[in-house]
Amino acid sequence: MSPRVVKRADLILVAGGPDEFSRVSRASGFAQRNGVNVVPLLSSDEVLQALNNASNILIVINSQADLDRHQEDLVHAALARGAHWCSVNFFEGCYWGFARVKTLGDILEWMHLTEQSIFSIFSSRILCCIRRVSALAALVSLSPLLILIAFVIRQVSPGPVFYKQQRVGHKGKAFTLVKFRTMHVDSERLGPQWSSGNSDSRAFPFGRFLRQTHLDELPQLWNVVKGELCFVGPRPERPEFYTILREELPHFAVRARIAPGITGWAQLRAGYAASVDESRRKMEFDLYFMRSVRLAFVFEILIGTINKCGREVCSAIFAILRRRNANE
Repeated sequence: MSPRVVKRADLILVAGGPDEFSRVSRASGFAQRNGVNVVPLLSSDEVLQALNNASNILIVINSQADLDRHQEDLVHAALARGAHWCSVNFFEGCYWGFARVKTLGDILEWMHLTEQSIFSIFSSRILCCIRRVSALAALVSLSPLLILIAFVIRQVSPGPVFYKQQRVGHKGKAFTLVKFRTMHVDSERLGPQWSSGNSDSRAFPFGRFLRQTHLDELPQLWNVVKGELCFVGPRPERPEFYTILREELPHFAVRARIAPGITGWAQLRAGYAASVDESRRKMEFDLYFMRSVRLAFVFEILIGTINKCGREVCSAIFAILRRRNANE
């Protein structure tokens, strides 16, 4: 069951105690304002009447709840009418936009397992070709900008234009990620360090501008052409941090189930991760994306990324102009 099915329900039956009902009510506040009926699994008359008036029924259940025979009969009646079901954690995640995971059971509930038909395999190959051709077309159309950025980097900071870095990709396979260099060449002489985005002290001034505007990510279009990245997906981690995160976050490795991307739901909602806790937060958004992935959601993320980058570019340019006017 996808988050879209959860949000389509016009009747939500809560099988649990007052705490579960309170959590479901808070999460579905927007839905209730739009006419969704949220009913605790208590009164037979109220539940049966609600079942007769609903077409899309969802049972939100606490798997640890001790239901009596009367409540089980109501669940059976709902299932007989075609009801879907999910846990309280899954329900909350669908409305908040991220997956709360503590156990292997939580992970399995969020993993979307489907059989691959011949049509799905064929369509995925077509989408892969479209993705690669689109990335190549983007590289060609953006080539004047790429050349300009490369020229400026050469002028302001000694060293190579591009920064190549090993990352862990789809199904744990390593690949070389390509970006514009934004840091001084000796910035990691003491070993790999967490990135703090455009505020990273290791970046030279123009590098900070590239990071703030995300223009340093443009060369990754070449990774898309090679099939190592998608436009949208979880961000691939460096092997050094991947090992740490797998130790600290046992469920972290499941992100490799789908191909990584240049941008993603976690990037829009959580930004850079500079610690284990921040990586845990981003993982929750990544798991939500993995379960919710569909074409409309991908386009929503792409449009959100373009809007965000546009705002960052304008903000950076205005800041430069203000500083120049202040100096004059």
